[in-house]
Amino acid sequence: MRLQAFIGSLTLSGAAVAFSDATPWILYSTASFPSADTKQLQTSSDVLTNTKDILSRCPTDHYVFATQPGMIAADIHHNEGLDMPSLHHSVTLDERIQGKYIVSEVVGDIMDSNLVKFVKTACSQHGKQAVVELVSLGQLPQEDRAEALLVNDRILGERIGKENGRDSFTVLLYATRPEPAYEAQFGDAVHQDLRRATHESSAHVEKDNRPLFEKYQFFTPGIFMGIITAIVLFSILGVGIKALGSLEVSYGAFEKEMGPAAQKKQQ
Repeated sequence: MRLQAFIGSLTLSGAAVAFSDATPWILYSTASFPSADTKQLQTSSDVLTNTKDILSRCPTDHYVFATQPGMIAADIHHNEGLDMPSLHHSVTLDERIQGKYIVSEVVGDIMDSNLVKFVKTACSQHGKQAVVELVSLGQLPQEDRAEALLVNDRILGERIGKENGRDSFTVLLYATRPEPAYEAQFGDAVHQDLRRATHESSAHVEKDNRPLFEKYQFFTPGIFMGIITAIVLFSILGVGIKALGSLEVSYGAFEKEMGPAAQKKQQ
């Protein structure tokens, strides 16, 4: 009966299947607390509000907050929970567990809600000193997810096993967005761009059959200004040469005076 209840709480409903990016939210505790919203499709803000309402009472002394990147509800209820036996046993068969808050589909990203600080503040207001342990489980691969879930289940089970002697604890397991795999493909992109550019250039090239004087412009504004400037400069040069050529000097101007007047000047 308990197994059916656990599997049923994590089974995707017809409305929840449409949200492929939704993730599960599992909170269970050795302390009892009032029943929260039991709808299996909730928004991240509603889930955080209900969770903080439970944790505000500081129900236990020890807290384990575990994050599992890439986990979905199908990973948990697949194979009737045998992929995560420790989690399945804790939720369905462990007589220590008195309170549960399980949502199979949470729509929206779980932002940094700062639950660690919230729990410590709430417990200090109740005169308690809470011990909070953060567990970051490995990201689930696309293949062999069952094996990865089993490994992560063992890690989580070590934190809450009976051999640890902890009789007062609260566990929160929720999924986060998987980190995208980075693959460098610069070479293929460059080659593809070059092929595209070559194809486009060859497709738009057309032969120009226009006459020579229609295809090219031989008399540009720069050439026109250069011709006008040359005409002005050559005109000035011509006037100068003509002025020099019009000078008339008698041959006598270059002869040395030998008369009495020239001797008086020398004295």
